[in-house]
Amino acid sequence: MKQTLKLFLLLMVAASLNAQKNVNIDSHRFRLTYRSFPAKPQTPKFFYYSKQINMPGDTQASLSNIDDLYEALQIEGQRYVTDGKDADFSVTLDMSPVSFSAPEVNERVVEIKDKDGKITGRNYYYSVIVTYSFDAKVQLKQGDKTVSTQFAFNRLSSNLKYQTKEYSTLKDANNNWKLQRDDVYDKIRNDLAFEAAKNATAALSRQFGFAKSTSSEMIKTINEKKHPENEKLREMADNLKAKLESMGPDNGLTEADVEEELNYFKELPNRYTDPKLKADVKLRYVGYYNVAKIYFYLDQPEKVAEYADLLFANDHDKNDGKKMKEEAAKLIESFNAMDIRTRHFDTGNYFVD
Repeated sequence: MKQTLKLFLLLMVAASLNAQKNVNIDSHRFRLTYRSFPAKPQTPKFFYYSKQINMPGDTQASLSNIDDLYEALQIEGQRYVTDGKDADFSVTLDMSPVSFSAPEVNERVVEIKDKDGKITGRNYYYSVIVTYSFDAKVQLKQGDKTVSTQFAFNRLSSNLKYQTKEYSTLKDANNNWKLQRDDVYDKIRNDLAFEAAKNATAALSRQFGFAKSTSSEMIKTINEKKHPENEKLREMADNLKAKLESMGPDNGLTEADVEEELNYFKELPNRYTDPKLKADVKLRYVGYYNVAKIYFYLDQPEKVAEYADLLFANDHDKNDGKKMKEEAAKLIESFNAMDIRTRHFDTGNYFVD
């Protein structure tokens, strides 16, 4: 009995020592929300704009709510004014009529077979198909100067299609189509108008606005229950992830907000210094990686390089260090070009006329 207990204790000690020789690194993925810079910044960067939507009468008559359509057309992060005289830029969305083809009946036949594969009958199903086409263009102008003209919807050359549900008789298919035809046409016109406004907003916001954006990001943690650092490290990673996820386009974090987590990950490599022990190498990697990422997410790219270099020299994953320096350099370039030092700000409060 004593020998068995002794063997058990030896195995437990061996397992614990083995756990400290290596660790499994996990990624904590989260969604980072921030404000993008315009791909084509204008002068002034932050501006007032007016908007106008031109559409055929039948499209306007089909709209569920014209005010909602105007609301859907915008440049994110810029300021809309109702009076064009007060606008630096004007946005105009022009829609073509929706062109519908003559309806056609589609027949679908399903063969009925017996257990031997012999055809014993046929079932017929009928539906009505109508094709249609539509296009819309959006234009941004500064006074009389055209800054941009682009498609917000372009399906004149390729047809769109609507198909009714299937009926068991041709008569039912035709009769039901007559009953629902006008409603179908109205819904198509309405949906296309809102789709055009949505597409125009996306294009204008990306090129000229400060759009709300989301990207998939990560920090590092470990999953090694028998390692003495496991519980504390996972706690710090969980806390950091929650704080980073709390950021939005209008609100960021300061270094003081993540002081505890930042100090922990900075100190981690100083406590695991063995150059050959895999567990220490990986723990240093987690520390350097997270510190570099924290500074990047806090919009302090100049501080990223130091820890990216340490990450590279640690020799667990050199590519991560290289990528971080490249990302930081691009962010610095963006900040310098825009003369803005953050990706988290309320444009209405940040810019002063």
